[in-house]
Amino acid sequence: MSDFLGLFSVADIRYVCADREFASRHWLEFLTREKIPYRLRIKANHQLTDKHGKAIKAHRLLRTARINEAVICRRWRKLWGTYRVCVTGKKRADGELLILISNEPSSEMLTEYRRRWQIETLFGCLKSRGFDLEATHLKESERLEKLLGLLALALCWSWLAGEKRCQSKSITVKKHGRRAKSVFRLGLDYLEQVFRSGFKYAKAKEKQEFILILSCT
Repeated sequence: MSDFLGLFSVADIRYVCADREFASRHWLEFLTREKIPYRLRIKANHQLTDKHGKAIKAHRLLRTARINEAVICRRWRKLWGTYRVCVTGKKRADGELLILISNEPSSEMLTEYRRRWQIETLFGCLKSRGFDLEATHLKESERLEKLLGLLALALCWSWLAGEKRCQSKSITVKKHGRRAKSVFRLGLDYLEQVFRSGFKYAKAKEKQEFILILSCT
């Protein structure tokens, strides 16, 4: 995040999302100091204050909640007796509690936090469903940074190629209602096919389009 702020401003950040393992005092201190909006999930045993200002475990705020019913705390609470936060949560069908905090009021916090799943999709593309990143076994931070930079470009290229392919060839939808492959996978598979054949089977127009896509990245 410090690297990002070295290139962009806080105004470019709509909000930061993160799962439970990132809701630490150090992280909250940084976000608060830099005035960065956030939507963070916290653990059920983290300490919050109730409407009377009494310290309680976070899970107690949802003790009477119905399954999948959004519970929005109207008053500001304090996390660990230090950070002033807005709290929203719900109890899932499997009994797991989703408790979110924010440093600004939002009635759409659950919907906003749901966008965090995009990072899981990205990880899948970088790893098992795409570039097999973990197979490199790289540990040196500088080399990892360069590799991730290249993979970011490759991912964008594959995605844009997939979108192009979708215009002429729709993705098959299976009986369970999900697509046979993602837009990213469609593009990556096609690019692999094109490069392995040395552009032999690619039409002249397609060659130009995919080269232009790469130049844009």
